[in-house]
Amino acid sequence: TYDRELLAIFAGIKFFRHVLEGRQFIIKTDHRPLTYAFRQRPEKASPRQCSQLDFIAQFSTEIVYVKGNDNAVADALSRINTINMPTTLTAEEIRLAQENDEELRQLLQPNNTSIKLQRLIVDDNAIYCDTSTGRIRPFVPKSLRKQAFDTVHRPAHSSNRTTTLHLREIHLAWHQA
Repeated sequence: TYDRELLAIFAGIKFFRHVLEGRQFIIKTDHRPLTYAFRQRPEKASPRQCSQLDFIAQFSTEIVYVKGNDNAVADALSRINTINMPTTLTAEEIRLAQENDEELRQLLQPNNTSIKLQRLIVDDNAIYCDTSTGRIRPFVPKSLRKQAFDTVHRPAHSSNRTTTLHLREIHLAWHQA
């Protein structure tokens, strides 16, 4: 498990290197032994582990433990390859619409909903996403819902109910009172 978790951190930093270079950040893990990775004696680590740790250390040497239950974003990220965005809605459009969405403001109040909203960076835009289902689903403000619905509904000619279920399960999230 240690090797797989270390590999995940290594691969994540390698993949997002262009975003992470020159920035300070903390690595969060639900695997407690990794928090000691930079404090262990080098002879205790395999050559591969040393190589991966050397690479990681170029970006951050701070690894903190977060209980798995408290790490919903990591759980969601470990279960998907990408954040699914409909082709006609950009992350910037969603971000701008979220800034003025009264419903989102209400949902962000403590203990207000079953939707678990996290602010994540998507295509250089900080947008709120629902992570309660184990998938990252951008929260679609009311002003964009028809456009999101039409994006999926028109090509498939699905029923309204089927299209709505498809959007909510796979791609997008919104609160339904």
